[in-house]
Amino acid sequence: MNSLAETIDSALQAAYGFDQDGLEDQWRASNGLPPRQTPQPTEPQSQATAQASGASQSSASQQGGSGVPTGAIIAIAFGAVALAGTVAFAGWAIARRLR
Repeated sequence: MNSLAETIDSALQAAYGFDQDGLEDQWRASNGLPPRQTPQPTEPQSQATAQASGASQSSASQQGGSGVPTGAIIAIAFGAVALAGTVAFAGWAIARRLR
């Protein structure tokens, strides 16, 4: 788990008494959805295998799991939201001026 997820989990835990998984569980229950399915581990891992997979998971989580750094994904998302807001404001301003 990366530090952002830990921060979000600790904030949710402090405010509501559950983490991100608990938030999804509560959301699913409030919308009448069945509980989410969590896969069961098939066999125990040896310590060396667990350490190797932990290292690869941490680098994958830092890169968003697709080789793209998480910071870049977040920056693109914020840029898209800012662009959408700017376009909406411009449309509102033009419509107001045309009245």
